[in-house]
Amino acid sequence: MARNETTDCFSVIFDKWSSNTTICPFLARSPVSCWQSLKAYILRLHVMLVVAHLRGGNRNLFFTADGSVGGGANFTIDCLHRALLALAEGGALKPIGYFQADSASDNKCHSMLYFLGYLVQHDMLRHAYLSMLVVHHTHEDVDQVFSVGSRYLYKGIQCILSPTEWANALRVAYCALNATYTTVRSINDWSSFFGLTKTATSTRVGDVYHHLV
Repeated sequence: MARNETTDCFSVIFDKWSSNTTICPFLARSPVSCWQSLKAYILRLHVMLVVAHLRGGNRNLFFTADGSVGGGANFTIDCLHRALLALAEGGALKPIGYFQADSASDNKCHSMLYFLGYLVQHDMLRHAYLSMLVVHHTHEDVDQVFSVGSRYLYKGIQCILSPTEWANALRVAYCALNATYTTVRSINDWSSFFGLTKTATSTRVGDVYHHLV
């Protein structure tokens, strides 16, 4: 449906790359003898991919952050927010949005539900649907894209020593795809915005929850 321009809906799938791969330095073959003592100093990266299903084919939006940015629900929502802004291209989104994710805690949580409800509450969307398929069937589109990058990292480049090299490797691995790359240096505190932390006010929670039910 989303690939048909005459319909009033859009569809996105989003997921994070395995944390075993998104590390810096990245070594295809770990130095076993000293790895246990060194891995505590590894820079762990968060790489989120949002795949949008468009009429001309999929659009892949990569978002990368280092360890200074938390990788929980706030990061997931912020990447999704940036992806929606990119898809809107300064205009309005189609009124019905289908969002597909897995059952990870940063997807199946109040913050994510409140974010989608907020889009409906403020008339940015008429309906927002969040779905989770059964295990091993949720992210066939995303996993296929990640597998391309993993093959390049493990068989092509094999060694990455800096975040800059990681970013360059990502672009080379996906040079044949319709893809954009964003380095995320800071994120919004969505959980506090929706009143979901102990120190935040809860004035918005009831309003947004009303639209979810």
